[in-house]
Amino acid sequence: MKVNSVQLKNIRSYTQEQIEFPNGTLLLSGDIGHGKSSLLMAIEFALFGLRGSQLSGGDLLREGTNRGNVKLKFTINGEQYTVKRELTRDDSSVRQENGYIKKDTKQVLSPTELKAEVFKILGYPMEMVSKRKSLIYRYTVYTPQEEMKKIIEADEETRLNTLRKITGINRYKKIRENASEVRKQLKKPLDQLKGISRDLNPKQEKLELAKKELEEHENKKQQLTEKQQKQKQELEKHKQKKKEIEEEIEKLHELDKKKTEIENDIKNNKERIQEHKQEKQKYTEKLNEIQELEKPVDTDTESIEKKLNMLEKIKEKCLKREPGIDEELDNKIEQKKSLKKEIEELKNKKHSYNAQIKTKQKNLVELQETKNKCPVCGNKLSEKHREKEIQQKQTEISQLKNKVSQIKTDVKNKKQKTNELEQEIKDKIDGIIKRANQHITQFKEDSRKLQEYKEKKRQASETQQKIEQKKQKIKQLQRETQNKKTRLKKIKEQLTQLQQTKETIKQVEQKIQETRKKHNKTQKKLTETKTNIKNREKEIKELQKEIQEKKQADQLKRKINSYRQWLENIDSLSATIERKYMTQIQLKFNEIFNTWFRMLIEDSDLNVHVDQGFAPTIERGKTETEYQRLSGGERTSVALAYRLALNRVINQLVEDIKTKNMIILDEPTDGFSTNQLDKIRDIIEELNMQQIILVSHEPKMESYVDNIIKIEKKNGASTATTI
Repeated sequence: MKVNSVQLKNIRSYTQEQIEFPNGTLLLSGDIGHGKSSLLMAIEFALFGLRGSQLSGGDLLREGTNRGNVKLKFTINGEQYTVKRELTRDDSSVRQENGYIKKDTKQVLSPTELKAEVFKILGYPMEMVSKRKSLIYRYTVYTPQEEMKKIIEADEETRLNTLRKITGINRYKKIRENASEVRKQLKKPLDQLKGISRDLNPKQEKLELAKKELEEHENKKQQLTEKQQKQKQELEKHKQKKKEIEEEIEKLHELDKKKTEIENDIKNNKERIQEHKQEKQKYTEKLNEIQELEKPVDTDTESIEKKLNMLEKIKEKCLKREPGIDEELDNKIEQKKSLKKEIEELKNKKHSYNAQIKTKQKNLVELQETKNKCPVCGNKLSEKHREKEIQQKQTEISQLKNKVSQIKTDVKNKKQKTNELEQEIKDKIDGIIKRANQHITQFKEDSRKLQEYKEKKRQASETQQKIEQKKQKIKQLQRETQNKKTRLKKIKEQLTQLQQTKETIKQVEQKIQETRKKHNKTQKKLTETKTNIKNREKEIKELQKEIQEKKQADQLKRKINSYRQWLENIDSLSATIERKYMTQIQLKFNEIFNTWFRMLIEDSDLNVHVDQGFAPTIERGKTETEYQRLSGGERTSVALAYRLALNRVINQLVEDIKTKNMIILDEPTDGFSTNQLDKIRDIIEELNMQQIILVSHEPKMESYVDNIIKIEKKNGASTATTI
């Protein structure tokens, strides 16, 4: 298996990120808490889904978001797969939605179905699908650093049970438990079998007697069956005869119905012929009336329409007072316009005179108030000169007022003349429109009459067609009536034999009744005989079964006893097999464990191996020391060697898994010295896998791998960059 890419949306510290995984060794680099482990959790979630409290939806879905998903693309044996899982938050929890897996086609599956499909693709044992932990994945591909320490420090029973599940050795323990349960369950059947073999000879004698009686009943049944068969054939013959007669009677009844139908049809046709004749007469009279009509006017519709349009335009021009309608009207309109113009000019003069009056009145007041000085030029005035100026101003004002008064009189007269002209214009327009409306009314009436005349002429053509249709319909009905009369005559001739046929069927029904009584009597005897046969057969079957059970009882007891003995031996045998198998695994594990450990720590006086419980035993020199008393780098070396040994042993034992060429090492160098860090390069070369993913915040690790993905976190969101 090789991971190609992973796409995350709202997963832990990732908002939206797509990360491509190149070929070769790869380092996930970044500070603690920046999202490296979140990425690995997302890959595991995409493959196997949520795992209860071990990996819940609340752990994965980013806080403050309601939906998230992971889409993983990976390759197995050259085939590319895409798997996608969805998370949704509701009021109380985060749950998985349906996801999909895609190879050639896309399959939408429930979370459980999706996990089963992934197990099938990865070659993992299907009996582990229902388990919350993906044990093989966790012990071969990806084991978080803390979980590996838990495995090493766990109690012996927990660790052994886990290894048994992964390697399938737990089936031997299950065999012992099942064997013990079966032995307990076999005791009761043995007690029940003791009485089964009794009374064998009396049962055999009774069986022979029952067989003899059965043979007698079988012979009687054969005789009754043959007799019944003959009666049945005779009965069927009479029934067939009756059926044929009934069919003939039915046909005659149908003919009788047909006779009534034809008589009704003839009657209806006569009525319809009369109706059509009456309608034809009405159409003829109507046609004569139309043909006598004369054209109401000596013109056509188009000419009338033109005149109507012309009159409407005259009305429109009158209303708009456009010239060219009537010479007298045009003159009056022009006179009115001229008067309006004159009135406007007089008003302008009046305004001018009023302004002059106002100015002169002002000058007059100033002269009257000033004694010896000219209010205009400021020169000195004599009393006589001032009086003369005052008198002159008063005269000028009086003359101007007379002119204004005359203008008012002229304006009033001209307005009166204008109003008179307006009334004359209006009366003239009303008269023209009235005459136009009269002509319009007359033309519309002519148009209506002309349309009625045309409609009548059109109706004449339709009426002529209806008359012809009625003629054809009358001829058709007359032909049909004649044909029906001929058919009616033939039917009446056929109906004369109906009574004779009814007498014949009574005789046949009498024969059927007699034959049925004989058949029923034979059937009753046959039923009794069959019941006797059934009872004898049942008795024989029960006897044979009892005899067979008794014969098999001793043999079955011997078999059960041998089974019980075999089951007693299975305990020690399965325990021996399990011990040998576990010893082989332990030897292989120790060999690989030591190899990895020596690659990590060469010059140390530490020796490591695992005991029968697969707990790592650590010796410094010849003294055993506890795992917790080791330095940080030594503990990490033990854990990493144990991790790599588990990977190789499980991959060798479980043949079908497709994840053998991939491994993820989570912080494998915690507490390592500089020299120990260099050993990682040797580890990578020795693993020789298609895809090795290292997770570390050690800068030196970057020189050991082919590719680096830098994980950074800004403003609470993680991003990945390929370097």
